[in-house]
Amino acid sequence: RSSGRWSNGRDESSIQAAYCHLIKHAERYIYIENQFFISGGKAGGKNRILDALVMRIIRAFKARRPFKVYIFLPLFPGMEGPVDSDDAKPIRIIMYLQYSTIVRGKKSLYSRLHAAGVDCPESYLRFYSLRTWEMRADGLPVTEMVYIHSKCIIVDDQAAVIGSANINDRSMVGNHDSEVAYLIRDTDEFEEIREGSGNRGKVKVGKFCRQLRDQLLADILGPVPGFNTEDLASDTTFDSIYKIASLNTSLYDAIFKVIPSNNVQSLETLKRLRTSRKSQLVTPDTFADRDEVLENDDLLSGIRGLVVVFPLDFLKESHQDLCPGVGQRELRQLFG
Repeated sequence: RSSGRWSNGRDESSIQAAYCHLIKHAERYIYIENQFFISGGKAGGKNRILDALVMRIIRAFKARRPFKVYIFLPLFPGMEGPVDSDDAKPIRIIMYLQYSTIVRGKKSLYSRLHAAGVDCPESYLRFYSLRTWEMRADGLPVTEMVYIHSKCIIVDDQAAVIGSANINDRSMVGNHDSEVAYLIRDTDEFEEIREGSGNRGKVKVGKFCRQLRDQLLADILGPVPGFNTEDLASDTTFDSIYKIASLNTSLYDAIFKVIPSNNVQSLETLKRLRTSRKSQLVTPDTFADRDEVLENDDLLSGIRGLVVVFPLDFLKESHQDLCPGVGQRELRQLFG
């Protein structure tokens, strides 16, 4: 659990300790779903989850062993208002903290991996989000993000933490919010053959953890004929999931002109899109007008499941403008 002296008489951060322990001792893969990803780096976070991921990926890189990390986050923080509106300061601050954690600045996850010689972090690590679409009664398709509110980590099909803790200081450090989680270690195990494993390719698999991640991936990926997610540490599975997510991302861009998107890298570009939009669709994060959507709606048949690529380049040219005039201490107090 996580709890502070104000509620428990002492600070406790055993959820953070469990995350870091599982990450450190992961042998083949890590799967994470979380509402936030704010840790260390330029974001100023005190929790050690970013450090644990960096060290584990560097270790895999040096050992040349199969190792993959899958992280699923919401496309946008779950707060009201378009990201470029006057009252969207909380959204922009969270985006600033998350992008600073992941990819922007010398202390970010990607920069630290590059500094350690990991030239292609994407060989080990991918960030994803979820999006869906539906057909309105008037025959117009619309899209919106699927908001990820879960907080779980699954490691090697053998252990998992499921609970209420976000990956940020408020949930993890143990002197802010009160959180609870279960650490689950499978005792009902069986063996499977995995490519590149020791002991003649045999690995132990826990029944609960394997079923849990199978169910999650079935929802995320949808039915894909001939596609096998048995070994999440394999390059084949890792690349295949990214291929599906990349195709979905490009199709949503082509049909709806969605945001967030890697095609929109500044607040100025975003404002121009809003100004030039001919008609207002149901969701505020699409910029194609009705005729454009209907012209391209045949592409919808190519979308598989819910998975899309988390847009690491969204508003990167305006990164410092996401929270102007806000100090690091205030950032941590509000959202860290």
